[in-house]
Amino acid sequence: MHKQFPATASKPVMGIGSCLAGNAVRYDGQAKCLPEHVRKLCDAFEMRAFCPEMGVGMGVPRPPIELVGSETTVRVLDVATHSMDYTELLANYAQKVLELAPQLCGYILVRGSPSCGYEGVKRHSVDGEHLASDQRGIFARALAALDPLLPLEDDERLSDPGIRDSFVTRAHAYHDRKLRCSSYYNLH
Repeated sequence: MHKQFPATASKPVMGIGSCLAGNAVRYDGQAKCLPEHVRKLCDAFEMRAFCPEMGVGMGVPRPPIELVGSETTVRVLDVATHSMDYTELLANYAQKVLELAPQLCGYILVRGSPSCGYEGVKRHSVDGEHLASDQRGIFARALAALDPLLPLEDDERLSDPGIRDSFVTRAHAYHDRKLRCSSYYNLH
């Protein structure tokens, strides 16, 4: 059972990487420590934790994954052999998250993750050589494509007060927009 934050109907719903929420779902069976600046956001939002790797059936512990390919064509492969390709599964999980929590008004992603990284995720060659840190995680990329208005940020970028304030403002605005749209459609 994954830890979830207490549900409060009056708060906007925010997605968060499950490992950031204190769940031991990382490839090595560990959790990440929720940074204090992210913890403070929990007061303003109802947090819903998701782990794309667990959501697509990868166990814990599990072999690590990495982004492999060119700048424009990247795949998520297992680090050891590059024989397991998780790209489509992770991308499709974004749709499942949006179906499970259609009221999401934002999502806090996990820095550097091949699935949940917001930006600057490492990209490797087929030989395992680090080529660049120029990618977005596959799940994060799919979330952005499926819901372009959904505010996305990563846990480390949110340490910047300006970025954090902007993210919170955008999340509340998106929440308000969803409420207005659902009220309109419920009336007609």
